[in-house]
Amino acid sequence: MPLDTTFHLVNTGVAGTTPAGWLMQPTGTGASGFTPTQLIDGTAHFWYSPPITGVYDAGTYDLKLWTDGGAGPATVTVELGYANPTGGGYVALASATQDV
Repeated sequence: MPLDTTFHLVNTGVAGTTPAGWLMQPTGTGASGFTPTQLIDGTAHFWYSPPITGVYDAGTYDLKLWTDGGAGPATVTVELGYANPTGGGYVALASATQDV
C-alpha cells in the first residue's frame, strides 16, 4: 500500500484489537454531507488501518486528519506505531494531540 494512501474511518469492528476499535479502509464510503463516523466527545475512540507492510526509509512523513470542528474543544490524538503480523508486540513510534 503506498504511503500516500487516504484512509476513511468506518464503523466496521476490527477483531482482536486492544483497545477495541474500528477499521480505516483505503476505499471511500460514498458518504456526503454531514455524516460523521463518530462525533468527537469525551470518550476515546480507536481506528486501525489494514496491515501496511514493507520497508520505509527514515525521514519525515505527514499524517493529515480531516474533521469538522465542533462548537467547543475537540481534542484528537493520532498515534503511529507498528506490530508483529499477529497484531501483538505493538510499539508506538510517534503521536500528536491537537484541538481540531
